[in-house]
Amino acid sequence: RPDSMALLQEADERWIVREREDGTNVNGWHWTNKDLTARGTSALKSALEALNLVQPLGGASAPVASAGACEAPLLRVQLAKVTVTGSVEALNRKGRRFLIYELDIAAEWTATLEDAQPE
Repeated sequence: RPDSMALLQEADERWIVREREDGTNVNGWHWTNKDLTARGTSALKSALEALNLVQPLGGASAPVASAGACEAPLLRVQLAKVTVTGSVEALNRKGRRFLIYELDIAAEWTATLEDAQPE
């Protein structure tokens, strides 16, 4: 309706953006940052230490050993002494979320070659 719109060069209270006295960030319009470094680095460290990689040797088409069906030896890689340093931050602007991270990951690893068939 034309009568409900603001006229040119007239201030309309509905469209004036100003700081709120109570400091509320309505609908996440302004930038907000949340530091997730401790939570993110500990979760990544736990996930990497629990990781157990198993790859059959003998080509990419070699099937994964299931119930002794694979004759190729298996290469098993385990990570240990994982350290994760850096920063992880969650940002919010105008209702859109961003995850910003810069991490350095170091680990010791061991690899063992196993017979796929039990004796």
